[in-house]
Amino acid sequence: MFFRIEKSSVVLYSDFIHSVAVCLQACAPLWSQECGTSVFSTGICASVDNELQPKETIAPTAQRCTTYMDIVIVLDGSNSIYPWYEVQNFLSNILSKFHISPEQMQVGVLQYGEISVHEWSLKDYQSTQDVVEAAKNISRQEGRETRTAYAIHMACTEAFSAERGAREGATKVMIVVTDGESHDGEELPEALDECEKRNITRYAIAVLGHYIRRQQDPETFINEIKYIASDPDEKYFFNVTDEAALNDIVDALGDRIFSLEGTLSYNESAFLMEMSQIGFSTHILEREDTLPDNTVQLHTVVQYEPDLFLTSDSNLNRYEVHPTRTVSEGTGPEFYTHFRVQNLGCYVVRNLELSVSLPAVASGDRVFSSVVEAFSHNASGVNCSVRSDLALLKAAQRDVRPMHPEDMKKNEMLNCSTAWCMEVVCEIQQLLKGQTAFIRITRRVHDNFFRQAKFKAVMIVGSYHLSARESSLVTLGNAALWRETVLEVLKGRSIPISLWILIGSIIGGLLLLALIIFVLWKLGFFTRKQRTDKDENHDD
Repeated sequence: MFFRIEKSSVVLYSDFIHSVAVCLQACAPLWSQECGTSVFSTGICASVDNELQPKETIAPTAQRCTTYMDIVIVLDGSNSIYPWYEVQNFLSNILSKFHISPEQMQVGVLQYGEISVHEWSLKDYQSTQDVVEAAKNISRQEGRETRTAYAIHMACTEAFSAERGAREGATKVMIVVTDGESHDGEELPEALDECEKRNITRYAIAVLGHYIRRQQDPETFINEIKYIASDPDEKYFFNVTDEAALNDIVDALGDRIFSLEGTLSYNESAFLMEMSQIGFSTHILEREDTLPDNTVQLHTVVQYEPDLFLTSDSNLNRYEVHPTRTVSEGTGPEFYTHFRVQNLGCYVVRNLELSVSLPAVASGDRVFSSVVEAFSHNASGVNCSVRSDLALLKAAQRDVRPMHPEDMKKNEMLNCSTAWCMEVVCEIQQLLKGQTAFIRITRRVHDNFFRQAKFKAVMIVGSYHLSARESSLVTLGNAALWRETVLEVLKGRSIPISLWILIGSIIGGLLLLALIIFVLWKLGFFTRKQRTDKDENHDD
């Protein structure tokens, strides 16, 4: 509750208010409203005169949640989508994040191939549990054609119609998921115009699995999906390598769709810092006769969770150590891992820190992997340092129980619990809206260690995560989770050659040579040669 004083002062004694003011105004929360997993309070203000008699009451009208949305998912079910259960998993995961109720979100699904079918309409299910259960029972429609334009037009004109449950005033969102170019691409402009007329926001996801499996160039397909998505592309367009990778973008897609002032179930910790209240706004009235000592100062803690996307990929995921190489070939080739930090949010993010821990040293200070260099090749203001001093690493990593090479038959994993890890720390000074920082770490495997060890295959598992340096105003949510980077090392087999096998091979070769000479002699090869020499001598 807060009080506003005009023209005089107020003395507060516990619950007793003594006033000699001309006017006093008090405001406080009135009722609460659930939006997602957040609860928001709506306020009311009342004024009294100098006799403390009610003067007027100001109550805001009820406001809707920002999750008051109608969402239609347009799903490609043609033959090229494979495997279908990965699409079902994606659908179940994204639907489980929606807060479905008559006052918040409604979801409909339209599946298409050669024809388009409403799997269910916006009004059919009124709870998240029911929608997720329905998604598990969707079967692939199949079809040799992908008529995306027809499906989008049908979604805009039918799925978002009042007959199928669309609500007036609800934000309209369409999510298009497809893995190939449309067979009716010439009709796309007309279909998208219908969406624009109805103010429908479009998210588009390009699944590249079909193109990668056939080793085809997906550029034309990607351009078409970008055309389908609303602008800008960096906010409304996604592309994934295959159907399984759809689940990797669930959180990012959900964040972009919600864009709530409040918080969601997958980030409930941020609710402790929530300050937004729907319908409770502050209006400052300035008057010349207001006294300076009548000021009320409010303190609150504000935290911003940026939409950051953190991934990694390596050019070497499996390496075979050859046991017959010489000592001079004690180290393997250099390989690199790229770490990508992308700012998908609406604001600049500063003072980020990417920490990467890479297993390097086993028992007896035996080095099996090393970091050659670390740097960013596309963003300024990124400084990387490598911590490789073994004494300092041992002091900081006291809980490590280093593995002996002979124990690798039992434990087939080298991580930061079974080996001392080199640490790479990259400080990112700022990341602009839509900017991506690429950080490259180059490493090398030490073959000698693995030649002496007894194992068939071992996994070198490193880890990395993102944090905000020296700031309590930024919370990173999912971007701060630890992720892993894996390299599998295989031991090649040496084939010993027995001495008796070598001797037998030599004897067998000599016997074969003698047999060939004997056959030639029997055929008269050498006799004809001698007769020719005699004839030449006789002529002379």
